[in-house]
Amino acid sequence: MKKLYTIITLLSFAVGSSQIVITGLMDGDLTGGNPKVIELYVNGTIDFSEYSLWRSSNGGPFEFEFDLSGTFSDRFVYLGGTSNGGQAQFESVFGIAGVFSDVIFNTDVNGNGDDGFQIVKNSDSSVIDQVWTTDTSDSYKDSYMKRKNDTGPDGTWVIDNWTLAGNGALDTTDAANHATAFAAGTYTNSTFSINYFDEIELEIYPNPVQSKLNFSALTSPVQATVFDMLGKRQLQSEVTNSLDVSSLKSGLYMLEIKNENNTKVFNILKK
Repeated sequence: MKKLYTIITLLSFAVGSSQIVITGLMDGDLTGGNPKVIELYVNGTIDFSEYSLWRSSNGGPFEFEFDLSGTFSDRFVYLGGTSNGGQAQFESVFGIAGVFSDVIFNTDVNGNGDDGFQIVKNSDSSVIDQVWTTDTSDSYKDSYMKRKNDTGPDGTWVIDNWTLAGNGALDTTDAANHATAFAAGTYTNSTFSINYFDEIELEIYPNPVQSKLNFSALTSPVQATVFDMLGKRQLQSEVTNSLDVSSLKSGLYMLEIKNENNTKVFNILKK
């Protein structure tokens, strides 16, 4: 059965409201206790300058940390810490290509196992989504947690919507194992609104794929780039009808589709 994926232009009309969802949180165990990571998914097109990151430090009340910035459409966005060489450790785990090329780095992205985070809308101080709560107990020390598919955003902490790996899950592991465990970019939500690319719906199938990924409804070529989950480019080609992925090893990849006006990143699974 074909799975329908839709590509959105930054200027296109979107059905339904745009949303920011917190989809992952990491307290790494590399040098300096890094990387510190908050993974977000943007549904639709959102101006991040309208939002800010709030933090509950060591079980204390949630307080403003910093304003977000940039405009993003239908993609994962990453917040990374900079303390104690945090940016270098982030890049050693995830690389600097694809969606990891424009990470928002800030010293206040510094979850230490018991810190909670909120995305807050500046205009009315409403909580858009939240991960963890005001609790001094470690929940992801030297570890991580990931949001379950088809959940969120939540205006408060909903533990049933998260998978906690358990404290110490990343203890003594290297950068590659950090990346494998965290599995960046794997969150999906089938309830999100349908969007349009040049006012057409684009089918990309099959997914999972073994050899050839097909594109339907395209009327002009687009650039297709496949990245592994470390952000390393594996394939790049101009396509209209199909993309040969037979050379890829089995696993999860990020596929970026672009033309001069539009861009979209989503996941494909190579069998």
